[in-house]
Amino acid sequence: MTNFINTIKERQQRRDQAGNQEAGLTTVEYIIILCLIAIFAFGAWKRFGTSVNEKVKGSADTVDTLETDGTEN
Repeated sequence: MTNFINTIKERQQRRDQAGNQEAGLTTVEYIIILCLIAIFAFGAWKRFGTSVNEKVKGSADTVDTLETDGTEN
């Protein structure tokens, strides 16, 4: 009979511990959100870099087409 009672107590403890796993789930959810934000930020940064690179190339092309009067400063 004591063995049966101990088994019931162990099951209750396991059930109580399973309820405490919600904190672990929220941690996983935060990690997933953080990863999604990082992926979005990486994409935005890459797009921003491409835009800046195109602007710099356009400016360089404009400077290359300027005529000089042949004098050095």
